[in-house]
This record gives sequence, structure tokens and C-alpha cells, in this order.
Amino acid sequence: MKLTYSALINDISGRSGGVVFTRWQGIRIGRVFTPPTQPRTSAQVGHRNLFRWLNRMYKLVSLDWQLESWKRAALGRPGIARNFFMANNLSAIGSETNDNSFVPFYIQTEPSSAWVGAAAAGTQGTITFTWTTAPSPSGAGRALSQVVVCAWGAAAPRQTAPSAILSANSGTGSGGSVAITGLAAGTYSVIAIAAFGDSEDATAQTSILSTPTTRLEATVT
Repeated sequence: MKLTYSALINDISGRSGGVVFTRWQGIRIGRVFTPPTQPRTSAQVGHRNLFRWLNRMYKLVSLDWQLESWKRAALGRPGIARNFFMANNLSAIGSETNDNSFVPFYIQTEPSSAWVGAAAAGTQGTITFTWTTAPSPSGAGRALSQVVVCAWGAAAPRQTAPSAILSANSGTGSGGSVAITGLAAGTYSVIAIAAFGDSEDATAQTSILSTPTTRLEATVT
């Protein structure tokens, strides 16, 4: 088929019948339309389910401290907070089936002391994280801002309609407790983070999230 452009038609794009019109290296071309295929190997299906599950998990990231950490990851770099959340977790749990290495926060490492007495316990609908002593920052002019706790579980991880739960809460103090309520029955992974901020404004949500606990587990009844 030959196309002759005139004053009325000086460009053409899109699909018409079985032909797709486009440009290739600045040249107008038409090619036969080929319906896209949908390969469904086990690896491809698994990756799609993981991507779908993570997308749902990101929609549950509602606590300001948690969301701000991913926004901070995107500062000065191409992409948005969701891109970095997805990339970090695709890398961390891509080969897992239990999602133990899920990354709920973007962590900016800062040398500090260790957690003392960190523990998580579940009761009816609630997980309570307790600690004896929270880490303290090593730099001058810095102070403990918040203790941010995140719990996640999945009744049907990575399936077409996953029943994923992600929840977080925060508290203050060098020692104390934080409760996450309204949880369905099941076993949850729990991680707490120490947030360090400027001594003059230690409550700012832009504080650096640093020094996570190891992954803990708690069973909710």
C-alpha cells in the first residue's frame, strides 16, 4: 500500500483495521497489527502476583512516618516514592515465598547504639511492641524522635486477590511500648525503627529512620 500525504493529511498514527501507523527513526511507517500475547509461565505468573501484592501493600502505607521515608528515597532522583518502594521490595523478596524480607521503610543508616529488650506480643486484635532502651544517635545535635513500628501479614500472599494487611504506629520515649490495633487473627512480622531528628525539632517527620530491630513475630488471636 502506498500513502501520499497532502495538505490535508500531513501525519498519521494509531491503528486502522489490521495496520498500525507509527514513526521509526523519524520515518512514517505502517506495519501489520499483531495481537499481543500473554505468556503465562510459572515464573511470569509469580512475578505478576508479587507485583500485584506489592502494589496493594503500598496502598496501605498510610502512616506519615512510613510514607515520608519513601518520599525521602526519591529526593533528587528520578522516580516517585512508589517506584522506590516497589524496587526495594522486588529485590528483597523476589525469591521468597514467606515475604520475611519485606521492606516496610526506607532506612537511612546512621551509627547508633543497639536496641535493648525489643519484643512483640500479640493478643486479641492487637500487637504490642515493647522496648527497654531505644537506640540513641551518635552525632551531636541529634535526638531520638520517634519509635515507628510496622506489622504485616498476608492470609493469602501473592494470589489474585491477596488478603494483605500492613499497619503501623509510632510512639516516643527511650523506653516504652507501641500498640497496633484492629488486626485480624494470624501471625505477623514486626519491625521497629528508631527515628532520629534535630534536637531542636525532634518530632519532625523528616527525621532519618535508622537502626531497625531484627524481624520479630507475633500471633494475633
